[in-house]
Amino acid sequence: MTSTPQLSETVSSLQQSAAASLRPAAARAEDVLGQVREDVAAKAKDVAAKAKDVSVAAAESDTAAKARSAAASTVLAVGRGLTVAGLFARREGTHLAKVAKKKAKEASEARAQHADRSEKADSAARTSRRRRRIAVFGVLALVAIGGVIFARSRRSEHPPVAPAPPSINDLVDSQPTVSDASAAADADPSPTQKPGA
Repeated sequence: MTSTPQLSETVSSLQQSAAASLRPAAARAEDVLGQVREDVAAKAKDVAAKAKDVSVAAAESDTAAKARSAAASTVLAVGRGLTVAGLFARREGTHLAKVAKKKAKEASEARAQHADRSEKADSAARTSRRRRRIAVFGVLALVAIGGVIFARSRRSEHPPVAPAPPSINDLVDSQPTVSDASAAADADPSPTQKPGA
């Protein structure tokens, strides 16, 4: 989501910092290379001057030929030295660049792994919340169903079906009147006695 732009910003900042850290090394290598060139050039001038002095002194002798060959070998050595110094500076610069690139890559991979882990943790938390909700609603539904079943099992049975539908006359006939109540009291003087006793 937002980790991708942050990751690209981090990688670009790491590349910039790697380039910034390589600039002093490259400048230092160029300074060393320039200093070596100056030293070699000074030595080459000295050798060339000495060779010229020697060649003037003994123009046609074997010593002059030896001096010329020594000067030539010195110039070749100086040239090789410059080449070796350049190769050394290039090798060191390349090594520093590789190290900086490796560090930037490791840092970006570490950040990407951290982002993946946090994203997985977030999705796991969302999944566990969903499961918890489903479980709570399932338990509540089971409790409600159990309550309904319990209430139905405790309900009294239906009254028996009447032989005929009720009518108003039945209701009036079934209510005791005052004369019925006094007649009932006269007929049964002792309600606690049992007949035949």
